[in-house]
Amino acid sequence: MYFESIYAGIGAVRVARGLARRLHRARESTARLTRMATVGFAALGFVLLVLLPSTAFLRYSYTSASPVGPDQRAGFAWLAEHMKPGGRVLNDFEDDSAWMETLDHVSPVFAAYPAATPLADRDDVWGGRWYLLTHAAQLASDPRAQEVVRKWHVAYVYVSSDMIKPFRQKLVASELRRSPVYRQVWQRGDVAIFKIDLSPSVAGG
Repeated sequence: MYFESIYAGIGAVRVARGLARRLHRARESTARLTRMATVGFAALGFVLLVLLPSTAFLRYSYTSASPVGPDQRAGFAWLAEHMKPGGRVLNDFEDDSAWMETLDHVSPVFAAYPAATPLADRDDVWGGRWYLLTHAAQLASDPRAQEVVRKWHVAYVYVSSDMIKPFRQKLVASELRRSPVYRQVWQRGDVAIFKIDLSPSVAGG
């Protein structure tokens, strides 16, 4: 339902533009104008029918069903202040961290749910991103994971232990702290942010 309001809005805009072009190009008969007006009002009604329930669903999902709270929001805001253009944040979608893009315009590695199937590990499915998520703790010694970091311009890792039930964490702060390529730069409550350093002296490349 997240995208229904977007598609409905696009459809309504296209209908409105078509209506404006036809009115501008030629005089239309009363009957044709009536038909076009009917289509326009129908499109508007469709938008309202889809937009209102979708908006209500989004508000409920964020305020009532999401584990994103003040600590998570503070982490998103910190990333927004420190991220460079084009950079991404490695995140676990199942802690609802994809909200960082909507709320603070920070680009996560996973803005959509990555279905955990046998195919998810293939580079032609997620471009190596699923592999990076599941091998983040081995980044210092894993050339494949390092290649994914460079390919997708991953600069930070966002970790929150407050997950959507019944999912379990794939990114664990204590594991990242033991790796030389991660430097913890921010923490509040159960949220931690790590900066990635793949320089040869650190990663051993």
